[in-house]
Amino acid sequence: MRLGALLGPISKGDGPNFLADQARMFEAEGYASLWSAHTIGRSGMLTDPLIALSVAATATSSVDVGTAVLQAPLFTPLDIAHRVISLHQICGDRLNLGIGAGSTKDDFEAMGKDYDSRFKTLNTMADMFRDLYNNEALAGQLKPWRQLNTPPRLLLGTWGAGVENAAKNYDG
Repeated sequence: MRLGALLGPISKGDGPNFLADQARMFEAEGYASLWSAHTIGRSGMLTDPLIALSVAATATSSVDVGTAVLQAPLFTPLDIAHRVISLHQICGDRLNLGIGAGSTKDDFEAMGKDYDSRFKTLNTMADMFRDLYNNEALAGQLKPWRQLNTPPRLLLGTWGAGVENAAKNYDG
């Protein structure tokens, strides 16, 4: 059995090495993967998952790292593509990119994004990641995969009828 751990939020009083120390501890305890959640406008702030995973990846050597779940529609395509490519360069083949449509309207309102179009935007973003994986340039600028061994695993965070979509069109 492979177990993963969700990196905990940084609390007042935690030092600047909290995430790195936590990642090393989970790796030493035998966890196979470390995950970071993505929220903006609900229940308090969490560290940006792409930054948290960058820290975890540089503090560890054997665990996979992944987003659980990155609300892709909250980003512009070029911004998220650049950030994920940068994270992938740091993580290498250990990156799991879990994306989802988002479920909380508060996060969309906080970012000035349209909540009602989130599923359509998610599908567009997923297609963009697949195009990047096939070495197609985004906006004529980003064409990253030549320098990387393999693209990250693209996972869909979903429920209900979406599970079949995840099985058919994603890596999980």
